[in-house]
Amino acid sequence: MKTNKFSKLFYAAMTALLMTGCNADDYYGQPQPDNNNSRSLTIEVTTSDVSGSRASYSTGGGTAKETFVAGDEIGVYGMNGSTLIANNVKFTLNAEGHWMPESDVTYSHEYTYYAYYPYNSSATLTSNSCSFDSSSAPVTEDLEGNPYDDTNDKFASFITHWPIAVDQSDVENFEASDLLAARGVNQSVPVVRFTMAHKMAMAQLVPSYNKWYYSYDQSTALTMGIIFTGNIPYEMDGNFYYIMRPGTNTTVGGQTMQASSGKFYYKRLETITGSYELQYSTNGGSTYSTTKPSWLNVSEKDGEDYTTLLVSFNPTTSGTVVSTTLPSGTVSDYDLSLHDVNGNSCSRTTANSYMIHKGGTYKLPLVYGNAIKNGTTNTPAFSPSGSGADFLSPFLNSSGQEITDPWIKNNSETPNNAVLLWQDANRIITAVGVSGDYLTFTVPESAPCGNAVVAIRNSSNQVLWSWHIWACPDWYTSAANTTISNAGYDYEVAPVNLGWVGSFTKNTYSENSCVVKMIPTSGTPLIFTVNLPQAEEYTPTSYGYCPYYQWGRKDPEQPSTGNANSAHAVYDVNGNAGTALTHSSSSVSIATTIRNPTIHYYNSSNYGPYASNQYNLWDAYETTVTSSGNYAGYTVKTIYDPCPPGYCVPRGNLYYYMTNGGTNTGNATWSGSYYMRTWTKHFPAIHFPAAGFRYYSSGTSLSYVTSNGYCWSSSAYSDASARYLDLYSSYFIWYYYYRAFGFSVRPVVEK
Repeated sequence: MKTNKFSKLFYAAMTALLMTGCNADDYYGQPQPDNNNSRSLTIEVTTSDVSGSRASYSTGGGTAKETFVAGDEIGVYGMNGSTLIANNVKFTLNAEGHWMPESDVTYSHEYTYYAYYPYNSSATLTSNSCSFDSSSAPVTEDLEGNPYDDTNDKFASFITHWPIAVDQSDVENFEASDLLAARGVNQSVPVVRFTMAHKMAMAQLVPSYNKWYYSYDQSTALTMGIIFTGNIPYEMDGNFYYIMRPGTNTTVGGQTMQASSGKFYYKRLETITGSYELQYSTNGGSTYSTTKPSWLNVSEKDGEDYTTLLVSFNPTTSGTVVSTTLPSGTVSDYDLSLHDVNGNSCSRTTANSYMIHKGGTYKLPLVYGNAIKNGTTNTPAFSPSGSGADFLSPFLNSSGQEITDPWIKNNSETPNNAVLLWQDANRIITAVGVSGDYLTFTVPESAPCGNAVVAIRNSSNQVLWSWHIWACPDWYTSAANTTISNAGYDYEVAPVNLGWVGSFTKNTYSENSCVVKMIPTSGTPLIFTVNLPQAEEYTPTSYGYCPYYQWGRKDPEQPSTGNANSAHAVYDVNGNAGTALTHSSSSVSIATTIRNPTIHYYNSSNYGPYASNQYNLWDAYETTVTSSGNYAGYTVKTIYDPCPPGYCVPRGNLYYYMTNGGTNTGNATWSGSYYMRTWTKHFPAIHFPAAGFRYYSSGTSLSYVTSNGYCWSSSAYSDASARYLDLYSSYFIWYYYYRAFGFSVRPVVEK
């Protein structure tokens, strides 16, 4: 029997495998006797779109056997008048394209030959009657009253009695049920040509429009599967096919059909429009019950013109409130560059932001951003290959010099002392200093969660570089990232915005699976399988806050209070209240912004923070912008990227997808109590805070906190603007605006 090489084969135009150009003496290399009437039979076999072939009735959704392939087997009969001279002799197509007989068949131009496919060893004849399936009576006419008997076919009884599998879900049973047959045409050489035509009818059954959704994947309705009993069809490309005996009533999936020989029969399965019962199986469909598993919710979805079910999940455990202070316990001399965000040891990887989850003493190497990755120099991060007015390479340090080495000291800059510039909770960091090639700092045990900015300075107290320290619960890193796939790329989205501080509740989901059966009062039963992955989902229980970033800059700007257009309090290392942000409308260089991480810059000539704007400040190799803003692929992280090790600002392709190509999307819910819009299309859901923004031309001014949220992508839109995700209480959109705005950042895993 054939495999899937054949399984897409039935009902389109047929292709011949003709064997021509040979003479009587050397046909296929077989020796030929002198007597023309006693030579061995040689055959040609082809399929063709002829009357009676199913291809004549194709609607474009069907398929046909397009060609015979090596290993195919046919059966051949020979008749001398009413006398059988060859009874079901098997011919096999070899690799050279020749049909080789199991035993010789005598050729005579006076004889008549018949062939069929696929070969069946039981298909021997007694006179004109086949020896199998004799329980079926011959059919004399079809449903329309047309004569069934083929005057060119002496084996109507043979065709009528061809065995058809009841269960055709297996491809071998399906293909074995389909019969092609032909009367041979004798050629001038001892060759008989068979042009095969389909002798069985076939039905294509199109699935109903009944759909179901995961609660977190509501953009696309998924078609339910179909439960077949009795005659079971073969599934291919989402449709179902069943080989039928011509002229007889055949019921498949509750649909009764009849077609004459060779016909293609199209039928849409009935949809469920009336009442139904749901049954559930937690053992893979072995047994069903009307009792729903406790972790599963199934309800009808409104607004559809067909029955649609909405599936959601209940957690195994819920209500665990996550603390907003660091866990107890301390670490000592902890090198942040030698540990990943989960605390596992790793080869040195540096960044502009580091996450801490306990009190203790810490150190970070005096390296520009992520200029070291996995223990080696990460040259593309500061010296990417490329050119053009909008392409920066090499990147620049605080002196305006081109960076040639990861270490600050190796670029004509001499670190001298360290300072805490600001922190948004009192006593996150209580001491800061320099020890050799490291900046060091101290965090008290059970310190509050929050954000701090520390810097290394030269002997003139000029800032050479600065880093964001994010004190946060360890669940920020242990919680599952939400994977979103688009255009062949997988984006693993972090559970919170960069620098987020706020309370959450943890819900734990245990891995489960359930088969749901939908049984209508009338119509075809439907089925679908729900798989729940093992996951921890964190849902906000109150409002929170996060810092802001100007596009292309690495340093965070002072956050809001989270519930108003007012700045969050900040403190110095001694606990004194201070000011974390001032504003300047000067046209400045990248070097100036590095030296002044607490100043919001605005250049009125290009609406950015710099005197000139490049495309690749957050994505090393971005040299152009696309008209749609859909810059696909993964960000190549630079030394100006603000994210922790292993994370980066996402390319625009992520938000392009989340907003359905830049248009309004409604795959979300809104909470007016904690000012979050939750994107529910994937699991775990993604919570985006309505953090508002810092206005581009007056950076100390906050707007739209509690009503709108904005998250930068790494993709530029123009010399003046960049792409971002914009959320309102009712929808998300994909847009662009001036780079000088202070927006939030949602990190994704670096690839």
